[in-house]
Amino acid sequence: MRLQYMANRQTEKVRNDNSEAISLIQYERELLLQNAAEKMKERTGKAIAEAKAEAERANEDVHLRKLKAELNEKRIRNIAAINAVASHIASSLYSASNNPKQVLTFIVYMALLATGVYSAREIARLCRLIIESTLGRPKLIRATTRK
Repeated sequence: MRLQYMANRQTEKVRNDNSEAISLIQYERELLLQNAAEKMKERTGKAIAEAKAEAERANEDVHLRKLKAELNEKRIRNIAAINAVASHIASSLYSASNNPKQVLTFIVYMALLATGVYSAREIARLCRLIIESTLGRPKLIRATTRK
């Protein structure tokens, strides 16, 4: 009986040792798989970054052509705007030289408009000062205490 007990114990010990060895091997295998997966992710990330950089370098001339076309378009639009303003000014000067009476009338109207605007502003300031002095002075304060 004792021999059988010792044999069972021995088999149990061998079985435990084997299961520990198997679990250790499985754990090492899982670690290797995880490391390999991480390395693959790293490599694919680098490869993707390199591919994007290469595509950017390849498309650099396309971007440059697009930028040049946009700048040329802006330049043409600005030149057209300058020409339109210059032609309008030229036609206005030509019209003014043909009709000096209209120019004089325009100048007089602009002077009257400026005079009206500035006088209205000054009148509004004066009215404000009068109202503030009337409403802001208490009745009980004597004239001698005011500075």
